[in-house]
Amino acid sequence: MKFLKILSAFILAALVIGGFYFMTLLSPKPVTEDSEDMFYSSDGGAKLLVESEKLEREFEQKAVSRGLNEDVVNLLRKAISLQEVYIDRSSSRDRAPAERLMKLRTRLQNIEAKPISETISQIERNAKAADEANRVDEASKLYAQAYVMQNRINLEYSLSKFKSVEKAMYYDSRSKLMKARPLYQESVKAEKSARAAMAAKKWEEARREFERAISLVSRLNSEFPDTAYTDFSRLQTLDSELESLKSTPMYMKLEAVLKRAEEQKAKKNYPAAAELYGDAAEIQRSINKVYPRSLHASEDNLKLLERQKNDAFSWDYIKEINSLEKKLYDAINKKDLPLMMEISSNLLYKAEQFKKDFPRSDLLPEDTILKLRYIKFMGRDIPQITQLVQENLIGISANKKMLKTEVWQDLYKAVMKENPSRNTSEGKNPVDSVSYDDAERFCTRLSWLMAAKVSLPTEAEFKDAVGSLRYVDINAVSWNNFNSDGMTHPVATKKPNDKGFYDLLGNVEEFVKRAPDAPDATLMGGSITSTPDSIVGMAKSTIDRKGRKRTFGFRITVEK
Repeated sequence: MKFLKILSAFILAALVIGGFYFMTLLSPKPVTEDSEDMFYSSDGGAKLLVESEKLEREFEQKAVSRGLNEDVVNLLRKAISLQEVYIDRSSSRDRAPAERLMKLRTRLQNIEAKPISETISQIERNAKAADEANRVDEASKLYAQAYVMQNRINLEYSLSKFKSVEKAMYYDSRSKLMKARPLYQESVKAEKSARAAMAAKKWEEARREFERAISLVSRLNSEFPDTAYTDFSRLQTLDSELESLKSTPMYMKLEAVLKRAEEQKAKKNYPAAAELYGDAAEIQRSINKVYPRSLHASEDNLKLLERQKNDAFSWDYIKEINSLEKKLYDAINKKDLPLMMEISSNLLYKAEQFKKDFPRSDLLPEDTILKLRYIKFMGRDIPQITQLVQENLIGISANKKMLKTEVWQDLYKAVMKENPSRNTSEGKNPVDSVSYDDAERFCTRLSWLMAAKVSLPTEAEFKDAVGSLRYVDINAVSWNNFNSDGMTHPVATKKPNDKGFYDLLGNVEEFVKRAPDAPDATLMGGSITSTPDSIVGMAKSTIDRKGRKRTFGFRITVEK
């Protein structure tokens, strides 16, 4: 019994092992490839390739000996067909057969497309000749024909060297251009007729011709958008000129009203002039609204007319203000303090009222109210300040004088109500640590107080005031780094020069006049930090207009 169990187990194991072995016999065998170029030739693939290559050689031989004719080209077509079948039946992964097929097809397409390309070239020559002879309709048709044939090459013979998208686009463009040319020429003719009619003042004819030109240009822009005749700016110009023409009667009326306004202004009938300027402004407003593209439309001109209207209403008022201002300056010159105070108060009131009533008027200078407020504020100090300045002036020309000293601190503080100086030990020390802009503001305010033009001296005026330094003892006429101990000193404590001026050299450097738009400022004369030699050499320096330093100062000139 035990023996039977062992035998049964042994038989079962043998059956399992035998089953596995039988299954391995049924599984696919591994594929072995001799090379990647192997193909199965049972379907005659190799013979197809050999035959295709033979036909190619035969084609080349006959093409040389007989030239290209239909029979010879058919050899190449057959070689291509066999190569295509060979590739379809081949299991090779080699790219060489496909590359050979592409080469054969390219050669065939070059042969087949060449006569078409030659025909296109002849058509192009004919088209150009027709264009030169101004047979535009014929030229347009020829270019269109060339476009169709070139497009055929591009689609059917895409491998050939005769494919050219650029040429197709060129023929299409030229065809459209030829079609557009008569329209363009007609539009130019209409435009010229319109201008001629305008010159002859035939307004209705000019309007019709402008409208015809606009219609033709609009057609060009919509029907032939990709041609050289497309011109939207020309269309805008023609629109503008047509609107200008339509608005001409209104503009002529405006000019007539303006002429009457100027006549009333000349007669000093300001209310009538103001009313006429207002009428002109209304006409201009209508032109701007109805004919916005007209050359006569102008928002700037409308603003000008409205300002002239306001100015006309204000002319009597501004005349009174100007008269009072003249009386104010006369009172200042006469040092009549009570009259000056009375006039300045009245004048300030009128000027402020004028600005309130006529805010856009340019007749009253921007700084007038600021000037009048300053004069009123200074009030009783004005006679003393003007007297102090006048006592220290020396003539440098027929109507111009220069301060014989540098502006000292007490004078600067009296005018500006501040003192920026660093060395304030004495009020007669020259003002220092001022910028060029500070000096200009001082001149402006003193001009208001003196009813005269106050400014910085020019470089030429400064040099002329210094004069010759040939026999001058520099230490006797200037505070410099040799004798100043590094500190500024009261003005006029050194000897004057032969013209009576003090401290033109040394103490503080002095600003001279620059152009209003100049970004920098010039200083001359040297200072307490300058050597005597540099002072003799009349050295000058340039700085930013807003720059400050403890050695910067200035003097002034006064011109009646």
